Amino acid sequence: MRLRSIHIIITIITLLVVVSLLLCSGSLFISEIIPTGTTAITQPSIVELISSQLVKSKFIKLSYPILIPSASGPDAAAVYNPAVVFVNGTFYMFYRAQSKWHGTSVIMLAISYDGIHFEKLNLTVIYPTLKEELIGGCEDPRIVKVNDTYYMTYTAYDGKTARLALARSKDLIHWEKIGIVFPEWSWCKSGAILPVKINGKYIMYFGDSNIWIAYSDDMVHWVTSKD
Repeated sequence: MRLRSIHIIITIITLLVVVSLLLCSGSLFISEIIPTGTTAITQPSIVELISSQLVKSKFIKLSYPILIPSASGPDAAAVYNPAVVFVNGTFYMFYRAQSKWHGTSVIMLAISYDGIHFEKLNLTVIYPTLKEELIGGCEDPRIVKVNDTYYMTYTAYDGKTARLALARSKDLIHWEKIGIVFPEWSWCKSGAILPVKINGKYIMYFGDSNIWIAYSDDMVHWVTSKD
C-alpha cells in the first residue's frame, strides 16, 4: 500500500474516532465548547467543531520525559509505547516495560491526575502466559472502552512472530486475556478499535506496513480478509 493511502486511512480513522467520541459524549461535550445561551440555529456542526478544535490545538513538547525506567524491577531497562485512558479524573497509562534491553516485555500501569506527572503503581497488568508471548512478551497496548468494558489490543511476540492479542477488563486493573485475534495470520499487530458500532458492526483497523480492517458482532470474535 502506498504511503499516501496509509495517510488517508489514518486521517479517516482519526475523524471516525473523534466523531464517535462526540456522539458518545453528546450535549456534555458540546456544552463545553458552545457558550451557554447559544441557540440551536447558530450551533456549529460536528464537522465545524472538529475543525475548530484541530485548528486551536497546540502541542508543546516537554523538556523532560514523563516516565523513566526504575532502578530495578520489570521496567528497569525501558518504558515506552504507552496507551492512556482518562477515567473519572484519572489518567491511566499502560506502558511496555522491559527489565533488560531486548528482553521480555510486560505491560505495566502508571496513573496521573494532570496528564503530565505520572506515578508508577509497580503493577504488571499483562504478562506472558500464552505460548505466543513467551520469550518476546506482551507489547504495545491500545485501549478502548465499549459499553461498560475496557478492551486492550496488544502484540504477543514469541521472539520471531508478532501476533495481535486481545484482553478485557471492568476496572483497568484485572485483565482477562481473550487470546490471539487472528491465529491463522503469520504476522499481525497494532489493533485500533472504534468505540461504537458502525452499520451494526464493531470495527478494528490493524497492521503496520499495510492497514487491514476487521469486523465483529461481540468484540471477541473478529472476521477479516487479506484480500
